[in-house]
Amino acid sequence: MKKFFVVFAVLLIVTTSLFAGEVNIDKALKAYKIALEDGNIGLRSSALFRIAQVKSEYPETDFSAIENTLKKISRSDKSVMVKVQADLVLKYIQNDALSVNAIEAQENSVLFFNQLYDAVMANEITTLASK
Repeated sequence: MKKFFVVFAVLLIVTTSLFAGEVNIDKALKAYKIALEDGNIGLRSSALFRIAQVKSEYPETDFSAIENTLKKISRSDKSVMVKVQADLVLKYIQNDALSVNAIEAQENSVLFFNQLYDAVMANEITTLASK
């Protein structure tokens, strides 16, 4: 439980400073990667949402340091919700054609993941239709 609070506190500090204009993306991504390895489902889900927010705010960011972690989570996490979210975030960071632009979605993780799912499906349908 103590580890959860430490990881949560680091995540909160990094996220607050990241979106308050003090940009240290590498530090944030390291904190999110640590959060993704925590046993708490809510913390992992929150970290996935924050990673997606970084992609939205800073699309030029190199996410290669966390791609393998996202792949592992999308295949083997205990929580189906976290698996799906990790897969969506992985697709999001790998495909610049995907975007979730609505301001409400940037502040609401459920809305964000719903819109991201729609964007991924539309992109895959378009890809299949063009073959």
